[in-house]
Amino acid sequence: MLKAYHLWVLARPLSGFAQTFSPYIVKVGPTGGSNQPEQDPQAEAVLFVVEGELSLTLAGREHVLTPGGYTFIPPASDWAVRNTSG
Repeated sequence: MLKAYHLWVLARPLSGFAQTFSPYIVKVGPTGGSNQPEQDPQAEAVLFVVEGELSLTLAGREHVLTPGGYTFIPPASDWAVRNTSG
């Protein structure tokens, strides 16, 4: 279950613009996150941490992202995220 306090959609897929790309910012509350953040097996993701810590489990391996940290998640990946900071 995702516990998000705010979600800012920066752009949404539109004809003549980005038809398959939608950047957004999510502020996840303490201990919030998701065990299955992406339902579409063809979707890719890029995560960028602005503040706090984000625990990313990707293909069974845990990684901790801190401010300035980022990662690319390829399509059909098994991944989960959790806010591990206050």
